[in-house]
Amino acid sequence: MIRATLMLALAAPATACGAPLAPSAVTTSSFSLRSQPGESITLGQSFDYTIANSRFIPVMDASLRTLTFTLKQPDRLDTWDLTVSAPRGQQLRQGTYENAVSFDAAASTAPVLRFSGYGRGCTSTGRFVVLEAVYGTIGTVDRLHLTFEQRCNGATTVLLGELYVFDAGTR
Repeated sequence: MIRATLMLALAAPATACGAPLAPSAVTTSSFSLRSQPGESITLGQSFDYTIANSRFIPVMDASLRTLTFTLKQPDRLDTWDLTVSAPRGQQLRQGTYENAVSFDAAASTAPVLRFSGYGRGCTSTGRFVVLEAVYGTIGTVDRLHLTFEQRCNGATTVLLGELYVFDAGTR
């Protein structure tokens, strides 16, 4: 079994999303989104999900470079997709990833941040930080805590997100 532990952090403004939770303070998976009026993906709305009302699907690639997360709700159309990736040639490691782009992760020399849902996506820029990451066998995520900030198409409005995956075996 391959196991890797990573610690990363994104400082989302405390006024919009609240301070990130300490890794030991969370014992269940959750995903929260906050956006400003006029933001084009969540349309200025806030969303909060847990494994009690959603299916969490986190996948880490074999190179430990790209994390893809999908959230689905069985009774509704809510589906969100998040991709974060270290720059080409690097593994996702502790640190803040500034100037992230939504371009194709395979070709990008910059960090990649891509968030979409409800059939809405955009060309975006942003930043992200992973506060905690524990990967199990190739492709599995045992524990993960990250925050992100995305701006679509050069807009001033921002989308903030916080993802916590606790024991992905219970998704």
